Amino acid sequence: MEIVKLDDLLHDIALICKVGDRKDHHINGKIKDRYNQICEIVLGYATEVLKRVIEFLLFDCDFHLVEARHHASNPASGRVMEKAGMKKDGVLRERRVNKLIDGYDDLVIYSITEADFEK
Repeated sequence: MEIVKLDDLLHDIALICKVGDRKDHHINGKIKDRYNQICEIVLGYATEVLKRVIEFLLFDCDFHLVEARHHASNPASGRVMEKAGMKKDGVLRERRVNKLIDGYDDLVIYSITEADFEK
């Protein structure tokens, strides 16, 4: 089993944020991939990891808003987002194909701004 330190994750995100100071889908995808990797490795720490990532993006990278999405059939991801201080923005009906349920699934969207974040 690979062990990834939280500091290594934040370092990787810092490098991503510094690349041309861009805030686009490419950066979001890399952060999402790295976040998913560490959450799979360190089960039970997903909320703390997400809080640290949100704090880093809002205050160190000067993002205005951090957005996250999950399949409605995976409510545990929504609970992690809520525990991290994110607010539910809405539901996009039947927006994604979910192979686990062999059909379409709703996509639930959460977000948080600097004003929402409690240190």
